[in-house]
Amino acid sequence: MHFCRSVLDVHEYRPPLQGRSTTDELLLDFNERTDPLPPVVLEALAGWCLGGRTQVYPEYNGFLEALSSYTGLPEDHLFFGVGSDQLIDCVFRAVTDPGDVALIPAPSFAMYAHSAALAQADTRTFDMMASDLAGVARERLAERRVRIAVFGQPNNPTGGMIPSQVLLELVRDNPETWFLVDEAYAEFSGDSLLPLVSRQFPQNLVVARTFSKAFGLAALRIGYVVASPAMVMQLAKIRGPYDLSSLASYAALVVLRHRDEVLSYATEVMSIYKPRVEAALRSRKIAFLPSQANFLLIPGGVALLADHLKSHGIRTRVMGQPELTGALRISIGGAEATRRLLDALSTPLS
Repeated sequence: MHFCRSVLDVHEYRPPLQGRSTTDELLLDFNERTDPLPPVVLEALAGWCLGGRTQVYPEYNGFLEALSSYTGLPEDHLFFGVGSDQLIDCVFRAVTDPGDVALIPAPSFAMYAHSAALAQADTRTFDMMASDLAGVARERLAERRVRIAVFGQPNNPTGGMIPSQVLLELVRDNPETWFLVDEAYAEFSGDSLLPLVSRQFPQNLVVARTFSKAFGLAALRIGYVVASPAMVMQLAKIRGPYDLSSLASYAALVVLRHRDEVLSYATEVMSIYKPRVEAALRSRKIAFLPSQANFLLIPGGVALLADHLKSHGIRTRVMGQPELTGALRISIGGAEATRRLLDALSTPLS
């Protein structure tokens, strides 16, 4: 039987999901929202499920209008899909021919390299652990023609980012390169390209966003991109017409309508609970990287800490990238999640 070479040569991406949906452990391994959504949101979703419309194919009435209001960009600049994962893959498929150079950060979200490999790109990397991220990225962009460059803003798992104004300069200085900017954690960082480009959107820019993190809809798989109308037109040829479910689009619409209440969680995580976790780690002389997202990366030699937290019913993420051998990523949650984490950190490592 024949399979495409580009598929045969790629390894399946298998995140450690086993048992997460049924465990009583505190999940600080996937950077999810730890607090439930406000009752007004959950009641609206329950009402939709009881409304007797599951047999009807999806319509997305009002969703693009709500996204436009939230992002400050016109509806013809917006495109949604099944999580930002799907849209990242769609962007690579839209712009990358076999052999084109794809520049991605390392270490970073595994789906960047996965999508580049499926597109048969010549994947190159730049060091997200460098002190001068912008300088390193600029050098790599100048070395040879790059078809698509990916930036995590903030980057997962390091938590670092290039200032948005500086990144925009890179976009404008390299008009023949597509820039895919992943802003999955923008609601936590408070820093985004979108306000900077609302009046004049660069043709070579695509900004990916998700409802899986601060908005707390990871189980429903909703993402969107902000791009030029020309890019939106091409993405519509790749994504199926009904890929996003009616329930998912309705859930996104509801959280956008109640976004002040929903996103107060992100404000509290970054202003209250993350500093408390950082202080606790410093008191234990546990080094971590500065982060502008709802997680912290502890660089290495932390197997004992991971086991210790596991013994207290807390899941964290031991990193698998070669650059991060032995590193540990800990998500930061709300009040109860932080209390449990601090209690565990206050006990001797065993």
